[in-house]
Amino acid sequence: DIGDVLPLQKELFDLAIIDEASQCDIASSLPILQRAKRAVIVGDAKQLRHISFLSLSRQNQLLQENNLQNIDFDKLNYREKSVLDLVADNIKAQNHQVFLNEHFRSLTPIIQFSNHLFYASNLKIMRQ
Repeated sequence: DIGDVLPLQKELFDLAIIDEASQCDIASSLPILQRAKRAVIVGDAKQLRHISFLSLSRQNQLLQENNLQNIDFDKLNYREKSVLDLVADNIKAQNHQVFLNEHFRSLTPIIQFSNHLFYASNLKIMRQ
């Protein structure tokens, strides 16, 4: 919806923050990134994913219409990749990635299950 309220002006903002980025598809994030000088992408690949209603055939059609069939398909796979996936795949240095290890929201028994199964018990559960 950003296009309805803000002009498509390059570097309109100093910083854009996209939170819950595993739920954001790449195409919907591009207008935000276009308007920012820098971006912080925040999310958790182990949490809820975005849902795409773009069919594979339509995605392939768009690639052909825009002469993008020679570009790495994995980078343009809007159906399967979130903006978090795209950024994570292109991080060059470990210091560009931070693991936030304090968890405040869930009840202890619920997050203990996820902590053990998905996070190798590295989360500090802050709610007792």
